[in-house]
Amino acid sequence: MLQKTLLYLFDPWCGLCYAAAPALDALTNDSSIELMLLPSGLFTGRGARPQNREWAEYAWSNDQRIEALTGQVFSEAYRQQVLLGPHGSFDSGPMTRALTLARGLDRRLELPLLHHFQRQRYIDGRETSSARVAAAITSGFLERHGYASDPVVFAEQLNADDALALLACERIDETQRMMESEQVRGVLKLYLQTAGQLQPVSSEVLYQGADAVLEAIAVMRQMPA
Repeated sequence: MLQKTLLYLFDPWCGLCYAAAPALDALTNDSSIELMLLPSGLFTGRGARPQNREWAEYAWSNDQRIEALTGQVFSEAYRQQVLLGPHGSFDSGPMTRALTLARGLDRRLELPLLHHFQRQRYIDGRETSSARVAAAITSGFLERHGYASDPVVFAEQLNADDALALLACERIDETQRMMESEQVRGVLKLYLQTAGQLQPVSSEVLYQGADAVLEAIAVMRQMPA
């Protein structure tokens, strides 16, 4: 069976990316799919910002629209403890570095960790912009996957490991160059890569499940799924 390569452009704090999680999980169970994660850095560096009530209400309004569209839950705990929390900042940098760390151990861990982060944030209401919190979540996740881990060490890595920060920045830069080349802004974006060519997959099908994505790809390639 000819393998299909899909490039997934995302940010850990993108609500629409969270909404696409069920379809992406299902796609990873398809042996004909190679899914490559490309962090966009949308809410890191210059894209990060302090949280305030005005921004919190704007974000919550968008989240409620996404929930109505897709059924993915954005909980009241998330609203109160994250969006309206007293010390929050809108910065996905710690999560992006944590995902890069996990990918270095085993690239198959990156997508499950991303979705674990999303559930911790949007359902359990944990402030994942904090390196300490992101490290604790990562540590627990890796322990369940058979890796020895220490949340204190991870927190130091996410805060001050120059090599990890550089690797995460290199991944973001690569994604942003691709976005510039394709003249796209924002995420989520999904591309089918064939013979060096990129074809955008309609984002809407990601909210309809893996079967809808595979059907869309089959049509694009004019071949049976």
